[in-house]
Amino acid sequence: MQPIDKSLALLGTTKNATLTEIKASYRKKVLAYSSSATGAAKLEEISTAYVEILEDHQQKALQQGSEDPQSAEILQKCEEFLPGQAKVKSSLLIIKLKHSGNVWKKVIKQKYPGAVSTGARAKTDKKGAKNGKKKEAPLGNKFSTTWRPVGDYIHLKVIFNIQDTSLQVSGTSYILWAAENYQEFCKIADEIAAKEAEEEEEPDDGLDDGQKMDEIIRCIRGMKGEIDHITAKIETLEMNQETAHNENMSTHTRLDEMAVKVKEIRQLTGVSAKIQEDRDIKHAKRTVTTDTAPEARSSSPVKSPLKKKRPPPGSPRKIPGGKKKTTAEEKNKFDDPDSGYKSPPKYEKEEVVKRMEEEDDEKIEEMIDDISTNEMFGSSILSMEN
Repeated sequence: MQPIDKSLALLGTTKNATLTEIKASYRKKVLAYSSSATGAAKLEEISTAYVEILEDHQQKALQQGSEDPQSAEILQKCEEFLPGQAKVKSSLLIIKLKHSGNVWKKVIKQKYPGAVSTGARAKTDKKGAKNGKKKEAPLGNKFSTTWRPVGDYIHLKVIFNIQDTSLQVSGTSYILWAAENYQEFCKIADEIAAKEAEEEEEPDDGLDDGQKMDEIIRCIRGMKGEIDHITAKIETLEMNQETAHNENMSTHTRLDEMAVKVKEIRQLTGVSAKIQEDRDIKHAKRTVTTDTAPEARSSSPVKSPLKKKRPPPGSPRKIPGGKKKTTAEEKNKFDDPDSGYKSPPKYEKEEVVKRMEEEDDEKIEEMIDDISTNEMFGSSILSMEN
């Protein structure tokens, strides 16, 4: 039996089977041995057979020429079912990337959000270390996850090692994953790369570096003017707030002083009213006592309601016994004009008391007017503040 026939027998296919049928047979075998505890050796064996069959079809198509439509279709299928170089003994598939490794990192994270990343690492070359030269080979970023083939419930393990220009796929189902998912991942990578290219492109405005610098300086100057204008407005607002605060404080101080004065005036007004009431009572008693008629005074103790009229202030009073009291003007007639001495004027007691009462009444009225005016002023200020 030829090697290719042995490979076909391992997959359970024949020479006349198409590449699609060969892929279906390989998929069936991988799903069967992946769930087995002793299937690791069988997976390596059937993976080797699958790679040999695809390489055989690829060589025959190249011999016939890529211009032949049938050969071109076979080459396309082989590249789709085995997109890279397979190292079966190492369970590794190396795929050359069209886009950068950063783009493929985003693709893996987008398709497998739960993939475990081990980060970027580097491996020291042992041969270089023996020669005294340390050389580190980059291993890229590793992502480990599981995936489920379409139409099946089994979850297969797969590991991605992303480098700058290549993608290394390993795990129990590395070739089957590439055959079923690599084309879809390439489309996603194309979309991400195109989006990044659009974001990096800058519109050409036709200005050289000098003109751009002048435009930047002009914008900065304009911003400085606006900042100065805003600063001036802020300072004005702060001054207005401080002035209003000081005015409010002075208004409250004046109101407090007015309240103290009003309290004192009310106290004084109450005392003056009491004094006036006592005076009125005494005056009424004295008037009733002095103005009773002689007949009524001797015969009956009832007081006459008539009041005796008080003489006007400054008029001479009658002295009992028919003696006339000398007035201040008559006394001044006896002053010696040559000596320059004049006797001081003398006022009657009742006249002085009356004048004091009149002055007291006038002061009380003025104080009451001030109180009413201040209360009205204070209420108006309070209403303005509210």
